[in-house]
Amino acid sequence: MVKLNKYILIIDDSKQYQLLYKTYLNKILGENIDIKGVSSSKDGMDILLEGKIPDLILLDYILPDINGIDTLKKIRALDLFKDTPILFLTGYGDEHVAKESLKNGADDYLIKSEVNEASLSKSITSIFNNYLEKKRDFLLQKKIEKKAMFDHLTGVSNRFQFEEILSNLLKSGRKEDLRFALFLFDIDNFKNINDSYGHHAGDLVLKEFVNRVSQAIRTKDVLARLGGDEFALLVRNVEGVDDIIAVADKIFLNFQELFKIDSDEIKITISIGITRCPEDTNILKDLFSSADKALYHAKYKGKNQYQFFSDLEYSKFTDKLQLTKILIEDIDESNIAIEYDFIYKSNNMKEQEISGIIPCNIYSKRLQSKIDIKEVMSLAKKNNKATFVQKKLIELFLKDYANVLKDDLNFGVFCTVDYLMDANAIDYIKNLLINYEIPSGNLILIIDEDDIVEQIDRVDGLLAIKNKTDFKFYFNSFGEKYLALRPLFELNFYGVFLDTKIFKEFITNNQEQEILVNLIKGSNVDIIANNISSEYDMALMMHYGITSFSGEYFRTINGANEIKDYKI
Repeated sequence: MVKLNKYILIIDDSKQYQLLYKTYLNKILGENIDIKGVSSSKDGMDILLEGKIPDLILLDYILPDINGIDTLKKIRALDLFKDTPILFLTGYGDEHVAKESLKNGADDYLIKSEVNEASLSKSITSIFNNYLEKKRDFLLQKKIEKKAMFDHLTGVSNRFQFEEILSNLLKSGRKEDLRFALFLFDIDNFKNINDSYGHHAGDLVLKEFVNRVSQAIRTKDVLARLGGDEFALLVRNVEGVDDIIAVADKIFLNFQELFKIDSDEIKITISIGITRCPEDTNILKDLFSSADKALYHAKYKGKNQYQFFSDLEYSKFTDKLQLTKILIEDIDESNIAIEYDFIYKSNNMKEQEISGIIPCNIYSKRLQSKIDIKEVMSLAKKNNKATFVQKKLIELFLKDYANVLKDDLNFGVFCTVDYLMDANAIDYIKNLLINYEIPSGNLILIIDEDDIVEQIDRVDGLLAIKNKTDFKFYFNSFGEKYLALRPLFELNFYGVFLDTKIFKEFITNNQEQEILVNLIKGSNVDIIANNISSEYDMALMMHYGITSFSGEYFRTINGANEIKDYKI
């Protein structure tokens, strides 16, 4: 039985029935139960409004002032008693009254003439068991919510909660809320720690990282783990750059002391990218993008330092045309570095096997910044340079892959419909594969969903090109437009990169999510869940039976040389 407050309220206009119920309840629950009996709805409500919560309310249908159904509605309207167990009692075997009582929040009902010790005991046991189950579900939900808001390893906020905090600050409109700095951290060479000492040691380093940063910040600042060894910090209410530098210097000072791992003492360094609100931007996604660009430049310059976004050359270009011109020149002169993501296969949360590599960002050395591949292609298209940039990037991607070739590793390159429809495009790619001695079956050609939907009339031509090769064609960013389901079936692509962001921003209903995944599975394609940014994202995708993943949650590499050294 449930642990009780030892207090039961009976609302019944019959003193005889009150006495009868008390007798049964004492036998069922013991003599030391405080049982109060009142004869009207008003008296019952007055007692409840004193604030003491009963373990159980016995409520009669026929009352002298207000009937039991209306009294039930009043009780349930009070937050304090919305979960209190209520047993509804009626003198009539009226099915309509019974249904109304259950509909309006009663946990069970009994016909008064049939009440005896056995029937009352059975009903109370059932009510309390259901109450316990609801309580357990409530506590479990709270536990899940907490887990969904905090990183389970380090105890700090996770990406979901951190972005919600930032979003609320930006929406508040208060001047003091809008003056803050966003730090993005990476632990330098963190992969080497895992490789040399094991993942247990890596976990200890992550916990100690949180400890040392926490000692350098104020209670109103917010530290979060975004995934892997990537952390973020919200530094609130800053007056100027000097305030931000003071925090950064204090953090770096805390990393002067060596870290103890097993019997060894090692030096751990960190890199930080910093952006300011509102000086750099007051748009959430741009804040992360700006800080990320600054972080990448800090690492590119040699790590163990911080970098302000406002000091990057990229931040000084308000003219997109000039910025694009420099970017294209850097690509043409191979004055870039390319950042890659791994594709992982996994049937559980702890073990992943690498199955492929895809490019995700380009670092322009003149702009001192990395730019997302999709943004690069968009900028090139707007300046009528799409085909030129596409051709050059494919060459650079395949050249990188030739240097890190693993026979069983797939390698993705991004293509546009316009480029693939060019008469010489496929032959050019085939020749590159021959020159670099890359098996053509390892190549994944990735085409954006938007690109295909916008050129739906060219599906037949694209299908003809696909059927001439043994390349693996994949949709990218799949899921935002149901219109893409038609070409998905018609083109018979090998697979799709399912963008998990849509499950957080557009399709949040579980049933609709499952429908979308099942529709894709119905076309018998390989599904890779892309843009995985947290353990929650991965768990959600695994719930829908997806076992291939990619995204920043796994990102532990920057360039081709690091891929080459990675143990696969």
